[in-house]
Amino acid sequence: MGIFRGALKTMKGFTWHKRTKHGKSHIGMGHWTRGNTEDCLFAVRGKPKPVNHGVRQFIEAPRGKHSEKPPEARERLVLLMGDVPRIELFAREAVPGWDVWGLEVESTIEIKMRLCHMNEMTRGEREELQRLVRQREKVQKSAAKQRSKELLADFESQISAEYSFDDDAVWAAAAKAAEGEVQKARGRVAARCQELGIPKQFAPSLHLSWSHRGYGNALASRRDELRRSAQAQIASMEQAAIVKIELGSVDLLTQIAAAGLTSEAARGFLSALPSVESLMPKLSYREVAAESDPPIVEQLITPNALRQRRWVRLF
Repeated sequence: MGIFRGALKTMKGFTWHKRTKHGKSHIGMGHWTRGNTEDCLFAVRGKPKPVNHGVRQFIEAPRGKHSEKPPEARERLVLLMGDVPRIELFAREAVPGWDVWGLEVESTIEIKMRLCHMNEMTRGEREELQRLVRQREKVQKSAAKQRSKELLADFESQISAEYSFDDDAVWAAAAKAAEGEVQKARGRVAARCQELGIPKQFAPSLHLSWSHRGYGNALASRRDELRRSAQAQIASMEQAAIVKIELGSVDLLTQIAAAGLTSEAARGFLSALPSVESLMPKLSYREVAAESDPPIVEQLITPNALRQRRWVRLF
């Protein structure tokens, strides 16, 4: 675009087929088809050459946390490009040999380093960059809402899941062994009933049953309770993500705007804007316990109500 020096070349690196923790293919959302793959992009600076031409594109790995890439993607990139300086964007964890940047990890590189030449941009370039930042914010907010839908759908599939004994080899073997023991016990019960003279049509019996669900998702009322809890937690996560997105956009827009300011008065006005922390200071026990002057409770009462309260005290 001509905005940054040393432009990056971005390309598709891998296609990640997501699997669940049970080894099944993950089923996500989609307008037409249900998505179960994700593209992993990577970018290079300059004109590096791959050192290994045998690296495959397809990766099959279980899902992790939100924005967490499969470790195999990093391993294959090192195999492809060699031991070169590298960074993972929107990372969820620090990995030896990698710089990391993102909201979910302690970044080892500041984003400002990438904008060190911003004051050399033209006015048109700054306006274009501001437009891109705002557009990126909209896309990220839409992605956060879509992510909430995916999380709810995934949770719904978890609480609605049913398991058959033959879904797993260990379960099948255990069920077979249990059936054999139940057969033996059933014979002993029948023999004892015959000794006691109990007719077959009245005799008790012993059976083996397999529960397809546990207590946590067998009852509809319990599923509703879990569903409401998940909805509240996901809504909170979405709101927190949107706040981080907005703060990140404001920070970038502030840097872009500051690069175009020429007077010290304008720069001073920008630096004088209050922060959220200054507008919302921490509460102390002394203030809440009405030991401040005036007590914090009285500060929250309307002046008219406060006058009435003091008038009542006179009697």
